[in-house]
Formats: sequence, C-alpha cells, structure tokens
Amino acid sequence: MVLSLLKLAVPFALLPSSSTPLEITSLANLSKITHLFVSEKLLSVALPVSKKIGLHENQIFLLCGHSSGRKSLSDFIECARKQNIPRVVTRSVKEDTLAYIVFSSGTSGLPKGLLIHLFL
Repeated sequence: MVLSLLKLAVPFALLPSSSTPLEITSLANLSKITHLFVSEKLLSVALPVSKKIGLHENQIFLLCGHSSGRKSLSDFIECARKQNIPRVVTRSVKEDTLAYIVFSSGTSGLPKGLLIHLFL
C-alpha cells in the first residue's frame, strides 16, 4: 500500500500504534488527515479519536482484519477487480511533492512531524 501511495503521489502519515489517544489526536490534527486506515485491533482507539478531530466514520477503513459494517482494504481491491474499474493515471511527482510524514517518539512532549519529500 505504501508504494502505491507514493506512486500516486498521495501523501500519508504513519501513526505509531503505541501512541496514546491524546498523541494520536495531536498527530492526526498536525497531519490534517482526511482518511484513516487502521488495523482491526486499533479500531477501538481510532473511533473516539476520529470523533475528536471531526473525521466521519465513513472516512475510516480497515487496513487488515474485519469489523461489521466497515470496509477493509482487501474489500476495496476485490470490489475494484469485480467491477473492472480502470487504473488511475499517476500524477507527475515534482521536486517538492510530499511523500509521507514521520513522527518523533515525543520524549520531550507530544511527537513532532518530519515531512519527507520525494526528490528525483
């Protein structure tokens, strides 16, 4: 999935699974997330955080696992295959294209984000 996002020039942030709900809320606000992919195990942490940051439930997807009424990444892939949805044309990656955000451990407070850009 990470390589696909890089190829499509879609920026993403990796949120550490060991983060507390307060840290995840801070990281989500800092990175201005619009969608959240989470494992089934972390869904119970992600749902209250999503409410705090104003992320609607239909913007939360399962990266792996299953939960009643929630689509997973594999569900999306299977649906696209069945419907023969055409591939998305990749966007041109420019010198300043944001690739992803890495967060510090936050040892001196809340974690800080580091922007990683693609350089060709």
